[in-house]
Amino acid sequence: MKIRWIMASIVLALSCSEEPKEEPEPEPIILTESISVCHCHRSAVSIFRALLIEERREYKEAFWKLREECLTQFGTQLFIPSHCNNPDYLDVLADSLRSAGIDINCSYDCP
Repeated sequence: MKIRWIMASIVLALSCSEEPKEEPEPEPIILTESISVCHCHRSAVSIFRALLIEERREYKEAFWKLREECLTQFGTQLFIPSHCNNPDYLDVLADSLRSAGIDINCSYDCP
C-alpha cells in the first residue's frame, strides 16, 4: 500500500510540475468592405483594433486601401455621425494608435 501512495505522489508531482502551454491568440477578423458608409466604419474599426493588438504591415495596407475606397465613394458622408457611423469613435481609436506609437499613415520604413 505504501508503494502505491509513493507512485501516486510521483505521478501527481510530475503532472503538476509541467508549465501550462499558452494558446496562441486567434488572428483578428479584419473587415474590408466599402459598399456603404456603415461598412466603411465597421471595417475601419476592425483594422484599428487589429493594429492595437499587433502592428502589422498588412493591416496598414488594408487600411490604406479601405481609406481610398471609402473616401472616393462617400467623401464627406464619412464625417457625419449616423446610427452606424461614429467618426468620433474612429478619432478615439486613431488617438489610441498614436499613443501606442503606431502611425497608420506611414509604412515601416518611415522615420
